[in-house]
Amino acid sequence: MSSECSSVNNPYLITYAVNSITSGWGLNCGLGYTHEEVRNEDPFNPFKTTINDLFFRLGVERKVAIGEKWMTSYGLDILRESEKNITESSQSGTFKTETRNSGTGMGLRFTLNYSISEKILLGTEATYYYKWMKESRKGTDIPEETEKSKQFIFTVPIALFLMLKF
Repeated sequence: MSSECSSVNNPYLITYAVNSITSGWGLNCGLGYTHEEVRNEDPFNPFKTTINDLFFRLGVERKVAIGEKWMTSYGLDILRESEKNITESSQSGTFKTETRNSGTGMGLRFTLNYSISEKILLGTEATYYYKWMKESRKGTDIPEETEKSKQFIFTVPIALFLMLKF
């Protein structure tokens, strides 16, 4: 029997929006950075993996009130992503592999928010992004390989986010 755990992954930890009170139109940006380091101290297969990911989006959006407590927004974003994964092993000599993913994209974003109070909201979002990605891999005694791809990615609204208004 195998058990899998899926995690909710929204790479934009910090978001900021400025919108007109009268028309609802404005700008929105998101930024996210993650760092992860994994070490295996097994004497037969010691290794260390370091992962750094950076995500950025900037877009135009319109916020619309739908009732006293509900608000929705829709917008068009441009994206930039960069991911770097380095694994080093010292089992028999030093062995190092490096994988880099980078890309740009654009797409639609939809949100639904509920106002708990004047300054606190609960919300969710769905995105439909088209991305141009490039992945390169190289390592000790391994020639560099490059792969390009295009992706349409639909992210469903499966998480609630707590938002603060300033």
